[in-house]
Amino acid sequence: MSAPRTSPHRGGGGTDVASSAASSLETLARAATQAVVDATLHDGGRVGWVTWSRTDAATTALHVAGPEVYDGDAGVAWALSLLAPLHSRPEEALALARAAVAVPARAPGTAGLLDGAAGVALVRAALTGAPAAAPAPGSLTGSADHLDGLSGLLLATVGLRASPRGTAAVGRALLDCGRADGEGWCHPGPPDGHGAAARPLTGLAHGSSGVLLALGHWLATDPAPALARAARERFLRTWLWESAWVDRVLGWPDLRDEPPAYPVLWCHGAAGVTAVRLELGRLADAGVDLGVPTTALRSQADAGLLLCREQVELMAEAARRQLADTGPVSVRVDPHDAGLTLCHGLGGPLDVLASAAADGDTVHLEAAREAVLQVAALLGEDPHLWPTGQQTRGGYGLFQGLSGTALVLARLARPELGLPSPGLFGVPV
Repeated sequence: MSAPRTSPHRGGGGTDVASSAASSLETLARAATQAVVDATLHDGGRVGWVTWSRTDAATTALHVAGPEVYDGDAGVAWALSLLAPLHSRPEEALALARAAVAVPARAPGTAGLLDGAAGVALVRAALTGAPAAAPAPGSLTGSADHLDGLSGLLLATVGLRASPRGTAAVGRALLDCGRADGEGWCHPGPPDGHGAAARPLTGLAHGSSGVLLALGHWLATDPAPALARAARERFLRTWLWESAWVDRVLGWPDLRDEPPAYPVLWCHGAAGVTAVRLELGRLADAGVDLGVPTTALRSQADAGLLLCREQVELMAEAARRQLADTGPVSVRVDPHDAGLTLCHGLGGPLDVLASAAADGDTVHLEAAREAVLQVAALLGEDPHLWPTGQQTRGGYGLFQGLSGTALVLARLARPELGLPSPGLFGVPV
């Protein structure tokens, strides 16, 4: 969001230290990429990976992944296609990625972006070059969810370059979703699974930031004037609603909790919100009229970047103290938690800092690299045994497993490659 800056030197040898950290991080990214390749399952002409899923509040089970992006074969395939240059045999890695989406094991269960057919279509189009039609809204009407609702579907529809008529149909469905709340506009999140009514949420995965991201990219396609006015008005009111919840010190709340927590995660909290603010800033800089002042976008993005940096530095210091075994620490890095994974782990804020570095803002890059090296040292040398987002070991999905972690590592090690953010999967390139 800010004008391009460079990292300040810390005396003699600073550049050499930064180069050494980048090199070590690239080695980690290569090891993680190799682990994903090694874990590939082969069944005739089909390939895939395993993932963990939670069957109830206390039980997880390992199974063959589904076709979806979030933690299934399409997400691993997309990451592996981008990571192929870091593999010793790039063509082999790319061939595995293409095979994973060429003959899917089964059809996705929904039409959505991360949990359904729209995301699979995006990956297949990216890896094979074959045109793909965007799924129709269908039963998604009424759900604004980014994972498997209308905001994710609108983003995919724009990315697949669907006809203006088809895109408008999904856009109108999203505009009709939600309800007024004072001067703002809010969107119910998913039901909690216990019969409780869905409540409006902040954040990217299930909240207002996902809606803002989708509306912003729809406005970038220059829809018909009447639709553009409606989308801009809804964008502003959604922005006002989510902004009203911001705490100047703590960031954005997870409204599922009472009282709310203020996590720095991709799914709920500052990491996902900041990723969206950075992307909206890029759209505004490119001339897209979002109806919100660019200074407001930059202000929230800068505040979110600081929260992400504080989080990774906190985890780095905790890991450092645990490695040194210097006594009790106030915060512990548990090798059995979500680790460096994207959705529930440290990968979310790290991915945000990687996005800032790719835009030229390298102020936070050294801190992010140091954090990764410290936490990875605590997690151990074998990436196969790094924790997943389900607090288990041995999963390879994009958002809860090793393929997403590998892509974040590669983005931090080599920002000049311009690798896309896995946390913003579906954003048109």
